[in-house]
Amino acid sequence: MREVPMIVGETGVSAEYANEYNGKITFLSIGDQDAETVGLPSDFVNRVAALFTRYPVKKYRERFPLTEFEDVVNNKNREAVSRLDEIAEEANTRFIDPSEFTEDDFKRKINEVYTLVYGENRPRFYPLSPEI
Repeated sequence: MREVPMIVGETGVSAEYANEYNGKITFLSIGDQDAETVGLPSDFVNRVAALFTRYPVKKYRERFPLTEFEDVVNNKNREAVSRLDEIAEEANTRFIDPSEFTEDDFKRKINEVYTLVYGENRPRFYPLSPEI
């Protein structure tokens, strides 16, 4: 059994799990013309839908299977991992339908993922208005 890599001390969650979203964020940040060049829609919400349809997010326990990794879920990270799994499920169902979410909805979820992984003191991936 291997140890889960890159555990964040504050949360007990692996920083590597953020990679489930990082690649998608990179593709979402490219310009509209560049998006069309790589076969993605030019508008943000449709681009999100295309990415999450083609590349669903793995749940934390899928990224780190209990048969391969030790101490995947523990007392320190149990609530965060449960919430990360809920967000992954929501992302894979809601974010594939452009009529079901807005750009701000998406950014709120990404900020929540990054807070669950890195802790409260980590800057948000998508800095938005203070209430988000």
